Amino acid sequence: MTDEENLDRAEKELAEGYHDYAQAIINLVSAKSARKCYIQSEIYARKQWYNEQRKQLKAAVKLEPENETYKTKLAELNGLKTQGKSKKQKTKKQMGNGLNEEDKAFLEVCCFMCTLCH
Repeated sequence: MTDEENLDRAEKELAEGYHDYAQAIINLVSAKSARKCYIQSEIYARKQWYNEQRKQLKAAVKLEPENETYKTKLAELNGLKTQGKSKKQKTKKQMGNGLNEEDKAFLEVCCFMCTLCH
């Protein structure tokens, strides 16, 4: 089979939910292409390997900068990353000093125990 035929098969398997089989087919594709990188990024997305997904999407956009699908997917993924960071930063700010409630409770008990010892 040609690389294009294997990419078609990989997309079909991925659409049917068989990301492991799609991965095996992608591994047969010898030439690096934007489409191969994009399909690989979709496989990583199914596995929730988002850093690897981002790398593959960046490679796809670099190889085909005019492809709107690739650019949109990368922008969406980067948007999710940005939203996650701002939420985490806001939570830390609300909690004070970056401590969560469990850490604060532990410190209160620890300080109380120290006062018993002295």
